[in-house]
Amino acid sequence: MGSAAPSLSSPDVLCPSCTSRSPTLPDCSRRSGRSTSARSSRSYAISPADDEKRCSSRLFSARSLSSFINPSPNVTMLQDSLLNPRPRWLIDAFALLAAHRFLEVRQVAGALGLDGRVVTGVFEGLVGEGLLQTLTPTTLSLGHLRPTAFALTRAGVACVVAGVDDPPTRHVVRPLTSSFTLAHELLVNEFALVLQHLHADHTLRLLSWWTARDRIAEVTHLAVKGRVVRVPLVADALAIVEHRGLRTGLLIEIDMGTVSARTMRQKFAGYHAWWNDGGPARRFGLSATRVVTVAPAPRRMKRLRDLSIEAVDGRGSGLFWFLPHEAVDVAAPGRLLGAVARVGKANDEDLRPLFAS
Repeated sequence: MGSAAPSLSSPDVLCPSCTSRSPTLPDCSRRSGRSTSARSSRSYAISPADDEKRCSSRLFSARSLSSFINPSPNVTMLQDSLLNPRPRWLIDAFALLAAHRFLEVRQVAGALGLDGRVVTGVFEGLVGEGLLQTLTPTTLSLGHLRPTAFALTRAGVACVVAGVDDPPTRHVVRPLTSSFTLAHELLVNEFALVLQHLHADHTLRLLSWWTARDRIAEVTHLAVKGRVVRVPLVADALAIVEHRGLRTGLLIEIDMGTVSARTMRQKFAGYHAWWNDGGPARRFGLSATRVVTVAPAPRRMKRLRDLSIEAVDGRGSGLFWFLPHEAVDVAAPGRLLGAVARVGKANDEDLRPLFAS
């Protein structure tokens, strides 16, 4: 509690409003040698980079990164041969994977305006070369399967950060504890990509995007039946956006339908107590804050909204906003601007836009 507001220039912050000069990108090629087999689709740890993969010093010009993301001023694209060049969009695709750790083909294609079939063909080839690995999410609670996700291997990461004296640690893909965690984090990434798209379209300004727990986690205490209960408040992400001159912090909670009603009610009560005590202004320097819960199904969304109302003496609060999963779609980013949200206040059943019109 009480820590300083985050700096937008921190390396842990994804800030698409930052700009840099167009990078000069080294050509990266594989030395001849033994082939690299594809990574297992069920393995989440990254194997050590192969000695065969090195970046050469020959330079060529390339366009700057897209306005969706600028993770580093020195992004490298692998190129086997000038006679068989990689697609130019691969620079941006690798940049997206470096920033978000793993994405589905649909997400990459939606973010970059590409045909998903083309992206699939290129990515599958890069898996065979050991530059990408596949990850398989599990979404049993959602009642449907998510497609395979792709991530950079250490060899792929090495090509992204080649030529950087002090590579940013956020580019390293850390191991996942489960395929269910992967499915959850893919949905977190979806929200980030939608906001980045709206930023690029000048619909709003995405000032920062945080996911690191030590940057956004808080703790509050509630009096429950005569005893003090410690309530951790760990959102999945914090987005600071500016829309029509109003700066707002969005504490984003991606719900997968697995957390108990008791736990969610207590968390809503904790958020409200923290907010009522000036927590957002003290921690993040924000005067306007919303806790945005993205739910997997209408019935679950209604249940969560009811719990938020119960948590605040049956009155609810304008602090709590609820969206269905389908409202956050990189293939249709404008959907997030429509009347798709419900507020966690009693006797307020209207659908509203998340951002003030």
